[in-house]
Amino acid sequence: MVLLLKHFVEVASIELERSTPTIPDQLQSVLDQYDFPGNIRELESMVFDAVNRTTTNVLNLQVFENKLASPKKGSKPNLNLSEEKTFKMECPIRGNFPTMTEINDRLITMALDYADGNQTVAAQLLGISRQALNYKVKKIKGK
Repeated sequence: MVLLLKHFVEVASIELERSTPTIPDQLQSVLDQYDFPGNIRELESMVFDAVNRTTTNVLNLQVFENKLASPKKGSKPNLNLSEEKTFKMECPIRGNFPTMTEINDRLITMALDYADGNQTVAAQLLGISRQALNYKVKKIKGK
């Protein structure tokens, strides 16, 4: 994992036109605690975000720690369900009953709204993988 981490830091630094930050020693142990449901692309995304948010010569560790605080694969999302949010599915019927596709698309949109656009959390709410949700979102946007 260390080699991938170094590679992504270098690539992100070049693409973001920033100096290459030093990788903190504790980052490896932080990353070892995470199961990476998004695999290499998820690590790459985290590194790009960290490099982008880094304001010193040391890679921003907070990005990785925040990601670790989000729900792990197979666990229920840690949402504050006592928070007042309306989650009511309205399907007005005007002559035709909504199709399963219409209901499915609406449910996906609602889950994304509830998760404030976080696809990982929305996918967990729906009981599907983030990749499956991403595929479905692309189909919805393509309509």
